[in-house]
This record gives sequence, structure tokens and C-alpha cells, in this order.
Amino acid sequence: MCLSTGGKEVVTKAVAQAVPTYSMSCFRLPQGLCQHIDGLLRSFWWGSKEGKRRTCWVAWENMTKPKYMGGMVFHDIELFNLALLARQAWRIM
Repeated sequence: MCLSTGGKEVVTKAVAQAVPTYSMSCFRLPQGLCQHIDGLLRSFWWGSKEGKRRTCWVAWENMTKPKYMGGMVFHDIELFNLALLARQAWRIM
């Protein structure tokens, strides 16, 4: 898939991170699944060509930071899952 950096950002945020949101707000996902989803997001973001991996120029932890801190506001799936569950727990109280 040939997308610009902006296109990859939109696809990642609007589709890949939004699809599991409902299940994450109801259930705590296993840590291994969260790491697998993060790995898929990283692989898509950095891309590959004919099976060869490309260099990751910025650590994923830095990409999950807010924009004012120099990040790109990608979600850390495990922390996002916990935040959604905490939000549901707050509504119940």
C-alpha cells in the first residue's frame, strides 16, 4: 500500500486504533494481544518493502506522546484499554 505519511496517520488512528475500541471498553485485553496489536500498528507505520523491514527512526514510546511533547498521539493499546475500563467503572459508580 502506497500512502503518504499523513495517509498512514489517518488510517492508523481512524481505523486500526478505533476498531477494537468497543471491545476494549468492555473487556480487559490480554497483554500479549495488546503487544501484538501495537506490533501490527508499528509495522504498518514504518512499512516494509518486499519483506524487508525499514528502519524505525523514532521510538514508539515517543510516538505515543501528545503533540505538544513532540509525539504523534498514537494510542498505547494497553494503556488505552485500561483508561476505557476506568471510564466505564466511573460511570457505574
